[in-house]
Amino acid sequence: MYRYVWSLVCWYLRPIIKWFLRQTTSMCELQRICYGEPSGAKRTLAVENSLYQSRNPEIKALVITLDELTERRGFNAKTERKVLEDAIRTVLLAKKINPVAHPDFAKTFGKCVELIWGYRQLVFEIEELRKTGYDSSNPEHEVILLKLWNLLKPDEPLEARVTKQWQDIGFQMYRYVWSLVCWYLRPIIKWFLRQTTSMCELQRICYGEPSGAKRTLAVENSLYQSRNPEIKALVITLDELTERRGFNAKTERKVLEDAIRTVLLAKKINPVAHPDFAKTFGKCVELIWGYRQLVFEIEELRKTGYDSSNPEHEVILLKLWNLLKPDEPLEARNLVFFADEYPIAARHALLHSVHPRYGYAFAIVGINITSMAWRLLRDGAAKTHVYNSSKTLPGVRAFHQFFSYLFYAFDEFWIESKPTNMMEFSSISQKFENSIRTALANPATVFRLNPSLDKI
Repeated sequence: MYRYVWSLVCWYLRPIIKWFLRQTTSMCELQRICYGEPSGAKRTLAVENSLYQSRNPEIKALVITLDELTERRGFNAKTERKVLEDAIRTVLLAKKINPVAHPDFAKTFGKCVELIWGYRQLVFEIEELRKTGYDSSNPEHEVILLKLWNLLKPDEPLEARVTKQWQDIGFQMYRYVWSLVCWYLRPIIKWFLRQTTSMCELQRICYGEPSGAKRTLAVENSLYQSRNPEIKALVITLDELTERRGFNAKTERKVLEDAIRTVLLAKKINPVAHPDFAKTFGKCVELIWGYRQLVFEIEELRKTGYDSSNPEHEVILLKLWNLLKPDEPLEARNLVFFADEYPIAARHALLHSVHPRYGYAFAIVGINITSMAWRLLRDGAAKTHVYNSSKTLPGVRAFHQFFSYLFYAFDEFWIESKPTNMMEFSSISQKFENSIRTALANPATVFRLNPSLDKI
């Protein structure tokens, strides 16, 4: 509660304090930071915090512009000078700073902007590199690998391209060999099976695998590994569509029809001879890219911090209290959903949270479970549950339901663990996450919060 009160105090007092300091020092907050803080992380973090907390319309617009620029990797050597000049000019005008009277401010502030949004862009760039797997058919990857060997083992030449020598620097050779085998043999195996079964790989999966996660994961793997130009273009199109949140109720039918048509033409499948394929394949596409879009939507929600000046945030907070404590006046989205959809289960967990011996901070656990649910969603572990449980396009509601199950299951796990104190939270939380990951490794897994819980 003290954090909530403190955020309110800061929200209303901060402008007053800033105004008072401006009157007494004749400098705005950014100037005081640039002149008063030592160069480096301390100054840059303070400038970053000031910019993101600013209520000045010009500053807020500048922050949004810089965020969008870095997200599309537009902050580079060619654009850097103009970007920094525009940012400095905006702040000088918005804060009414005289550049003649304060000649050092522009250089100091510009350096901070360069570091702040340079870092943000770095995060996006590293994420792109992280997603790029090793490809033995890519000459650039091969050059990097050979360069690594020559740098680490300059006096020991490689006996062959594929050799156990790679184990000397920590590579598991069997994986590399297996990737080479798969790369060269997979098309041959697929061709042989097509000739003998008269069906492409996608047809064999749709007809041979049981519905749910197992079939959908196999279709996903097949589509992403395909070397067919039309299929590769389809995958890129669907990825871009979900990234801009364009896969919704209005577009879903057309998107699925286009995807099915593309595959039927690319794989030369006769829809008359295979009437069930379109429906089965379409369902898999709906789940695969519905899941991808869900990841983007949850990431947007995760980035949205609580804002006491936002009426919607206040309504959510008050609703949460009224759902959990309907008989007491009040002295976050997942918890609200949990309390709204499963009121008895939520109050049951709340009672456990105030247990004299095994109690825990209800809201803090909610934050941790949200983080856990997001990790499982982001790294793909939750696909098993989402693919098995979703009957239509997966949306944010699917994430809220996943969270509700995890929260209630963790509550039971915590009580059964009989912790001696809250210091055990980290280890128990890790054990719980491991058990969830183990369950999700089973392609038949689907988590459901038993409706009977509302009769506890």
